[in-house]
Amino acid sequence: RLGIFLRMLPRENRYARVMLAGEDLVVFREGLAARCTYRDVFVQQRVWGSVLTEERFYGFWMRTLLAPVKSKPKTKKKGGQKNSGGQNTSDEEGFSQVITRGSWSDEDRLFELAVGDSGTAGAIYLNENENRSTTIKVGLDGAFNPRVQVGGSIFSPEIRNLDPYSEEGRLHPSWMDAPAHSMYLHRGTRLDGLLKDDYPWRISVQNGMIPKTGKIGWIVDIERSDGDRGKEFNRICDGCSSTIYKVWHKCTECDEFDFCSKCVVHAEDTHNHKFEAIT
Repeated sequence: RLGIFLRMLPRENRYARVMLAGEDLVVFREGLAARCTYRDVFVQQRVWGSVLTEERFYGFWMRTLLAPVKSKPKTKKKGGQKNSGGQNTSDEEGFSQVITRGSWSDEDRLFELAVGDSGTAGAIYLNENENRSTTIKVGLDGAFNPRVQVGGSIFSPEIRNLDPYSEEGRLHPSWMDAPAHSMYLHRGTRLDGLLKDDYPWRISVQNGMIPKTGKIGWIVDIERSDGDRGKEFNRICDGCSSTIYKVWHKCTECDEFDFCSKCVVHAEDTHNHKFEAIT
């Protein structure tokens, strides 16, 4: 069976035919056809060969988390007992556990997927303090909508014969199938992202420029919500498309260009002008 490469357009169920690594056709690997799902899509052939949008970072930048991430070393010592979160309790106290398909840096905090892939991009068992740890997972569902889990178990349900403590088991995408009333799973859309402010969490997943990559990608902010976000300026951040609260950073050189307090930190890399802070 032959297939073509498609790129999602900024409209629901609209795609354009594109090339990947110089190829415009692919032969399905043996056994892949049995995993296919079927749905009707609209493919715009007229944009074939044209430049569609800027190149994307295919993954998530974990910009704001509930605490700084200090991931545990890759080497594991023998004899540690695992608690319910999958942590070693004897010799790795104080570390957070990061599980990812690729590489991870505590400074960059990037979870990357292969282009066109879906599923879990990464998971963090975040050590906030000596009394609190929180599970955070991010990924894309089968229709490439962003999904976020905050709280709950680090283990994925319905993993069949996989070892629940293995990376493959904990990255299994079955956590995205939680029921609609789940208090831990938060569903966004590929067009609008996600914004949920419901005690105890404020969760935002928005498209924006990721400084370390120079590309547009999903920016994730997860904060504790106290029910008071501060003054609202009725302005949208030009960096991450979220509503600006508390402090509005206005570009002194450009008309109608604004940053929130998170995006202005990286202004030197993304919009190297001076900003005026308005409270």
